Amino acid sequence: MTRAKISEYDASAANNTDVNGVNIAEGCPPSSMNNMGREIMAALKRFETGADGDSLTVGGNFYVTGTSGFSGTIAGANQTLSGTLGVTGASTFTGTLAAVNNATVGGTLGVTGASTFTGTLSAVGIASIGGRATMKAILETTTVTGSAPATTTNYDVITQVVQYYTTNADKNFALNIRGDGSSSLDSIMSTGQSVSLALLVTNGSTAYYPNTFQIDGTGVTPKWQGGTAPTGGNASSVDAYVLTAVKTGSATFTLLASQTKFA
Repeated sequence: MTRAKISEYDASAANNTDVNGVNIAEGCPPSSMNNMGREIMAALKRFETGADGDSLTVGGNFYVTGTSGFSGTIAGANQTLSGTLGVTGASTFTGTLAAVNNATVGGTLGVTGASTFTGTLSAVGIASIGGRATMKAILETTTVTGSAPATTTNYDVITQVVQYYTTNADKNFALNIRGDGSSSLDSIMSTGQSVSLALLVTNGSTAYYPNTFQIDGTGVTPKWQGGTAPTGGNASSVDAYVLTAVKTGSATFTLLASQTKFA
């Protein structure tokens, strides 16, 4: 067998009798030593650049002190990174993931152990942490809209945690909670999961409020804090509606809601 790349090298030294066709068996010509060295250096370079497509398996802890970008899958036990971790594929850590600096996840990050992020964790895709996660701060995305709510206002939970309308509402409206314009809430949630969101509605001297609620375009009746649904908004104030949607089955949700006046 011609051993052209590192993954084809044998862990038993005696079995390595050639390097990419260069004879290094016992009694080989002296010129093979020069050619062998060149072939090994070329193989190492191809391994560094990924040209040979070889995998890297780390049996112990994996330490990265610089900037690292992973476009495939990372699966391992304890990982310690003092530089930047960039993950664009699906990655699963079954041990501890400690990111001293920034961690950016473009794909799916699954962590089942205890994880500490002292820098920035940015999850463009899905970050699933099955163990403990210790973070210095969590900054939530707020969409500030300089207009009044539309007749049917879509709330995209993928886009933000808070939706703030800064212009006075001019009518009562329907609030439709969904994933986003191309994803339903049902499609991005599993049964037994919940999502919470906040809707901030600015009112002038005449107050309006969301009098109809939908999830993925289907009407749903919220269960209101205190047991009584509001019958209007509050004039000259900002009304905060905090809603929690609990998925109890396929396309089936319980919606909990509250209204609080801020003036």
